[in-house]
Amino acid sequence: MKHALPEKLKPLEREIGTYYRELPRLIAEGQEGRYALIRDDELLSVWDTLDEAATAGHDKFGLDRFMTQKIRSRDFQDLAPYFRSEEARAGA
Repeated sequence: MKHALPEKLKPLEREIGTYYRELPRLIAEGQEGRYALIRDDELLSVWDTLDEAATAGHDKFGLDRFMTQKIRSRDFQDLAPYFRSEEARAGA
């Protein structure tokens, strides 16, 4: 059974899910420590700094919702309870 995201994160649930889905590839590509710019179901770009990622997001979306996230391998384990299906956990 998946856990529900904390209430304060619910507005970014799609973006967090996209980050979780893309994280293994980002780590494999050596992107750890950089910053992902995500909107809805799309990883738009990866930046060296939070400021660069946030600026790109504001330039593209203004005040509309988007997410910037530091790419960290530990996030895959931390987010697994919220996004891994019961079948995936049983096979792990």
